[in-house]
Amino acid sequence: MTEQAEQWLRFAKMDLDSARKLESDPDLGPIVVYHLHQAVEKSLTAILEDKGQSVPRIHDLIRLATLCTESGTDLPIDQGTLAGLNDVYIDSRYPGALRASSELSPSRDTIGLFATLAEEIFNIAHSL
Repeated sequence: MTEQAEQWLRFAKMDLDSARKLESDPDLGPIVVYHLHQAVEKSLTAILEDKGQSVPRIHDLIRLATLCTESGTDLPIDQGTLAGLNDVYIDSRYPGALRASSELSPSRDTIGLFATLAEEIFNIAHSL
């Protein structure tokens, strides 16, 4: 793995660890989701970096995952969960979006799905 890819994975791991430490507090759901999204984004970026691909400066997990697949990396992940994490990312960052949301914080089950996804993608990237 390239040094740049390893650096991205170190940062992804910090986001995963942060999410794990915060997930027991039900009031911090949006912050946990933010860190999970960041872990996925950084893990996907690590994959692209390792493949020598140009990495766009975007937060769209669907687009990043597509680029990883196009570069030859198999991502056997649940696309619906990836899309869900992508969708709630804005809600986890901006207060106005939270007030507009019907749910102020994702459910613990939803956060659990996002955490599993983040760990799966991290592990895929780490195994390259």
